[in-house]
Amino acid sequence: MFPRIKDLRVLYSYKQHYVANYLALSQSAYSRIENGSSEITGSLLIKLSNLYQVSVDYLLDSTQMKNSSENSSDIV
Repeated sequence: MFPRIKDLRVLYSYKQHYVANYLALSQSAYSRIENGSSEITGSLLIKLSNLYQVSVDYLLDSTQMKNSSENSSDIV
């Protein structure tokens, strides 16, 4: 389950059917992904990261940073 997927959708005020259409899925298929009853593919994760302009790592909840540009300021 990827809670950030739903959190970002709500943050952007997108409806499930909007995101589902963007991903070329039915609304019910997207709903199953969002609630964790269906798996998500790598290609869908990439599309979602592009839609929300965040890293795939952020979607997977493996980092607190939203995108890679935030990391580069820490390195310098």
